[in-house]
Formats: sequence, structure tokens, C-alpha cells
Amino acid sequence: MPAGHDMRKRVGERIRQAREAKGLSQSGLARLLPGGAEGRDVSRWERGLNMPSWPNLQALAVALDVSIGWLLGDDA
Repeated sequence: MPAGHDMRKRVGERIRQAREAKGLSQSGLARLLPGGAEGRDVSRWERGLNMPSWPNLQALAVALDVSIGWLLGDDA
């Protein structure tokens, strides 16, 4: 499995964990992001099909109250 796919899966799992901990639906999270993200975008990120853009990654970290490092798989 390519390394990029592993990264997308790890980031997707972290997004899902943090979203569920906040009690947000995928569409609810998308509404908190600038730039017209939709629930289907969040779904694709969570399934590891796509990686959020850098601006979306930053916005996700703020909306979910986590660090970008944590979203990228840093456990520290």
C-alpha cells in the first residue's frame, strides 16, 4: 500500500474520531469550514479517499479543537 494512502487513512481516522467526540455530523463539520466544504468532502477525507487541502486542514484543527500535528498522526 502506498505511503500516501496510509497518511490519508490516518488523517481520515483522526478527523472521524475528533468529529464524533464533538458530536458533529459530517455535514455539521463541513459547515464550520470556510470555502464551501460539504459533508461529502468530509466523508471522502474520513474514508481516506482524499486529503484535506492545507487551508482545510488548518480549519479542521480549529473546528475540532486539535492540533494539525495530531490530525497528521503525531501522538505527542
